[in-house]
Amino acid sequence: MKSAPVKKEKTFVSKAAGGVRDLTYPSRKRAIRLSPRAQIRPVEPGEADQALALLLADRGEEGPEMGGKTAAFRELARQEQYNLNRQMVGLYEGQMRHACLFVPQAGGTAFVFLSRPAQTEATDAELWDLAVQTLRQLCRWAFVEGSNLLQVLLEPADFVRGELCLAGGFQRLTDLIYMFGTGNELPPPRHMGSGLSWLSYDRSHHDLFKQVIKQTYRHSLDCPELEELREIEDVIRSHQAAGEFDGRYWKVLFDRDQPVGVLLLVPLRTPEAMELTYMGLCPEARGRGLGGFMLREALAGAHQCQNRILTLAVDCRNRTAYHLYSKFGFKTVLRRTVMIQSLRR
Repeated sequence: MKSAPVKKEKTFVSKAAGGVRDLTYPSRKRAIRLSPRAQIRPVEPGEADQALALLLADRGEEGPEMGGKTAAFRELARQEQYNLNRQMVGLYEGQMRHACLFVPQAGGTAFVFLSRPAQTEATDAELWDLAVQTLRQLCRWAFVEGSNLLQVLLEPADFVRGELCLAGGFQRLTDLIYMFGTGNELPPPRHMGSGLSWLSYDRSHHDLFKQVIKQTYRHSLDCPELEELREIEDVIRSHQAAGEFDGRYWKVLFDRDQPVGVLLLVPLRTPEAMELTYMGLCPEARGRGLGGFMLREALAGAHQCQNRILTLAVDCRNRTAYHLYSKFGFKTVLRRTVMIQSLRR
C-alpha cells in the first residue's frame, strides 16, 4: 500500500523513453520522515549483486543486458580494489528499492553511486523519503570512515538523480567536459623566446610544487569552489593516485628563475593512455601563449611514455581552456554534472 502522491512542489522536464514527461518532486524544504514500513541498513552478505543491479539499472534494463553491466562493474571494482560492501540499501515492505555505494579515493575524497528512483517513486512521499534517507545515511558512513569530500558524477539530463542529490545534502558544482587528444592535429608552434625551462618532481621539490599549484589556483576558472574545501596535500595525493604516478611527468615551468606554471601527467592503467590531471599558470603568466607551450609538452610526454592518447577533464565554465584544447585537436567524449558534499561546509 502506497501513500497518496504529494502536491506539486517542483517540476523538471525529462527526455525519457516514450516522450517528454513532467516529473514532480516533494519539496526539499519539508521534513524528511522515514515510514514505519521502511528500513535502511548496510548491504548484507549475498545481497551485493542485487544492490549493484539496482544501483546500475537505468531505462528499464534487465536480463542479460543488466547482468553484463553488473559483471563489468564488478571487474572494474576488482581492478580498482573497490569494496562493494560499502553499500547502503533502502527497503520498503521488505523489498529492496534503493542502493548507494561510496568508493574512497586518495586525498580524502570519495565517489558516490546511487540508484535512480523510478518516476512513480519520485512523486511518492514515502518512497522518495526512503531514497533521500538512504543517501544521507551513506554519506554519514563515508564521513565516519574518513572521507571529507563526496562527489557524484551524473549525466546532465539525469534530473531524478540530480534532485535526489540535492535533497540528500549535495550541491551542484559544475559540468565537466571530458576530452581526448592524440597530438596529430597541432597548430603551428609559437616562438616563446629563451628562458623557459622545466623542473621534474622529486621529494626534494615537493614544497615547490605545493606553492606553485596554490599560486595557479588564484582566479582560476577550473572548479574554484574546491580550493577552500581541500588541503593542498590532499590535492597532491589525489593527483598522484589517478594512475601509475611517475615524477618524470610532473613538471614546474620556469621563466628564467621564476616558477610560472605546473603540469601534472599520470600514466593510466588503461593501455596507451595518459591523463593530464592538472595544468595551471600563475596569474601573471597568463595571456602569453604559455598554455599552448605546456600542452605541447604534455602531448610530448604522452608519446614519450608510449601512450598515444592524452585524456583530460575541463570545467565547462573555463572557455579559454576548452578552446585551447580544441585548437590542439582534442575531441569531446562526454559531459558530466558534478555534485559535491563537504564535511568542511
